[in-house]
Amino acid sequence: MSRQDKILTDRKIFHAIGYICMAAAVVLAVQFARGNLAWSDMAQGMLPIVLQELAAVCWGEYTATRPDTDAWIGRTLKTVLVASVPSLIWAFFWFTR
Repeated sequence: MSRQDKILTDRKIFHAIGYICMAAAVVLAVQFARGNLAWSDMAQGMLPIVLQELAAVCWGEYTATRPDTDAWIGRTLKTVLVASVPSLIWAFFWFTR
């Protein structure tokens, strides 16, 4: 396997992990909001945020390793910031209630 093939394979893995983490965060947030899982308030607030931020980091890595690397810093920062918005919304609604 060439280096380029390995990079493309790693990119696909980061992309998939990002979607899995975001889906898990959404499922947990819905279950916590409904009251179906009885965990501590701190765990209920922080677990979706951690999963969403992990997804943001994975998508940032996916974006940063694009084969055409012009302006990768700005593109990566935009990706991470946009992917972090759901965690900010969850934190606002969960911790201000």
